[in-house]
Amino acid sequence: MFQRFLKDFRKKKATVLIDSGNQLKQEKKFEQAIKKYQQALKFQPDSIRALYRLGAIHTDRKEWDLAQSYYEKILKLKPDQLFSKIQLANII
Repeated sequence: MFQRFLKDFRKKKATVLIDSGNQLKQEKKFEQAIKKYQQALKFQPDSIRALYRLGAIHTDRKEWDLAQSYYEKILKLKPDQLFSKIQLANII
């Protein structure tokens, strides 16, 4: 029971941090958004949403190596993730 509670708590905390990062990204506060997404990954290391948004920010900033690393992490977790495959193909 405690394990389930802990898993749910981590998922909810990650969601709040990702939502906060999304707001910061819309405000073009990219460094702060990156920090929120990275914090989300501390709570939920397999968060496709956080990884994808980190990849997208680094793609927008033409930081190709960083973007590639996030998209590759996604594909290791979920090999059929189409958007990550497309993004990765565009930057390689």
